[in-house]
Amino acid sequence: MPPGPYCLKVSLRDSAPLIWRKIVVPADLTLFDLHLVLQATMGWHNDHMYEFVIARKRYGYPPDNIPFFGTKDATAVHLYQVVSKPGTRFIYEYDFGDSWKHDIILEDILPDSYPLPHPICLDGQRACPPEDCGGIFSYMNMLPVLADPKHPQYKDLRQWLGTRSNPATFNKSNVNAKLKQVINNSSILY
Repeated sequence: MPPGPYCLKVSLRDSAPLIWRKIVVPADLTLFDLHLVLQATMGWHNDHMYEFVIARKRYGYPPDNIPFFGTKDATAVHLYQVVSKPGTRFIYEYDFGDSWKHDIILEDILPDSYPLPHPICLDGQRACPPEDCGGIFSYMNMLPVLADPKHPQYKDLRQWLGTRSNPATFNKSNVNAKLKQVINNSSILY
């Protein structure tokens, strides 16, 4: 029987200042469903491949369910089956080209009575980098440009990102609205 909901802290590796989220998810999510939750939570668009590395084992969603490089099928494994103790750390990598690595820690296992109609985001900091920008180090090089309207690349970068993009912002309400959409549009079952 699965335990109560998991409280996870998700941090985007090498981001400075740190980009992070604290979320609560059912322990019986498949790793594929956790991937969908992380996409919504972090602000990604699910356009690329991913994998989890948990206790030196790899889990992902191989094309046509054909394992590659020893990757196990993430649709067949539930979170509680591979992560069971508070303090357990694991890695989620999204987009093998840009290599967005997320460090995840199971901070707490909540009581079964914890009201959880769907995964929720409790807190976070900073906006997620844009997809396909070249990875964390390219993104970190973009931040000074975005902070200086007189920079020669500012206008082009703003045009690409959109004028409403602000790296310092985090909107918990928007993240939770996206998490509700994930529930309505995915394989997550409650």
